[in-house]
Amino acid sequence: MTTAEKPTPGPVLAKLMAVVRPEFRAEIYVPAPNDPVFISDQCIVADCDRTAETLKQRLCCAHWQRFRKKNYSSIEQFLADPGPPTRGRKALAACVVDGCRHARWHRSGLCRKHCGYRKRPGQPDLSA
Repeated sequence: MTTAEKPTPGPVLAKLMAVVRPEFRAEIYVPAPNDPVFISDQCIVADCDRTAETLKQRLCCAHWQRFRKKNYSSIEQFLADPGPPTRGRKALAACVVDGCRHARWHRSGLCRKHCGYRKRPGQPDLSA
């Protein structure tokens, strides 16, 4: 696989860049944690910096799973003792295909997309 080609400068690209704000011109845009357009609210558990999964629950995925698993009767009861801090985040390992920028999804080292391609008939075994 080859890496993605950069767009060649031209009148259309110049017009586009004239109206796109500088913070959106990055190759990979990472929104601020409190961005009202791209990010939902923060998890309501004290000292948790994760994003809430849904506006209704207002808990991150880890705290929502903990809340459901322990069968709390109310969110207030859970917030009084949410348990230990959630595990930290690890950097995602990259797909082993050259030029692919997606994270690994399978033990083969492939992202979900490339793993799907490998399941098609006629594809060689990766372990060979």
